[in-house]
Amino acid sequence: DANGNSVSANEILSDGMTLYADWELIEYRIYYHVDGVEGETVAHYGDLVSDILPVPQKEGYAFAHWSLSADGEKAELVTGEADFYAVFIPETYKIVLNSQYRLEGFSADGEGGYIQEIDYVYGKNTRLPIGEFETVVDGVTKEMFLEGFTLEGSTEILTSLAGVSHNATLTAVWSEVKHKVVYIADGNEQLSQNYNDGDMLVLPAVPDKFGYRGEWKLNGEAISDGYAVYGDLEIVAEYTAETYQFTIVSKLRPFDGGFTEQNGVWIKTCG
Repeated sequence: DANGNSVSANEILSDGMTLYADWELIEYRIYYHVDGVEGETVAHYGDLVSDILPVPQKEGYAFAHWSLSADGEKAELVTGEADFYAVFIPETYKIVLNSQYRLEGFSADGEGGYIQEIDYVYGKNTRLPIGEFETVVDGVTKEMFLEGFTLEGSTEILTSLAGVSHNATLTAVWSEVKHKVVYIADGNEQLSQNYNDGDMLVLPAVPDKFGYRGEWKLNGEAISDGYAVYGDLEIVAEYTAETYQFTIVSKLRPFDGGFTEQNGVWIKTCG
């Protein structure tokens, strides 16, 4: 009534009484979901969704809005009991790749090194360059092996940007490319050596073989110290029979020809 007292359906009304409707806000049960984790709260019709629900955090992503579906449009108002889903968008980070040797796509940094800048979208499978590359080391062109990159303050070698969730500078990890040099003599391996790409060959002695003179050869051609190694090599010992001279001396004149008399004896040189 006009005094704020409730009037029941069974109450007798008097003439001239004025009744007023008394409204109560209906509470709705609201469920919200963040990557499979569910929360619960209550709200009223017309409440702003952004006012009743928290702002969730997710590594590598920015919160976009609450939606009535997992990847739907933004929900503005509460209109009844509902499930709301957090929608995220991946962050984009500025990544600087730093290398002491030149790589394709890298530019000089003005300090003797080379850099490349990448806009990395979190969660994208962005592979980093790895493998063998021809580059210039101390003025010499040679093959070097790029193992990957390390983050500042870390020794872990990365081959992709998966998991990087901040602006970062990564440094290339290089190692020498190793080549195996094998020495073969008489069909058997005698020795193997490892050389860095571009190193100069130092040949071992050719194994002895009685009655023969040996020489190291690569693909049938003679090879010597100072040969630059740019790949695996198989070097083979090639043997040539030695030539010897001997002299036959006889006090009697032999029937065979070719002997000459010198100082009372007969002499013949062979070989």
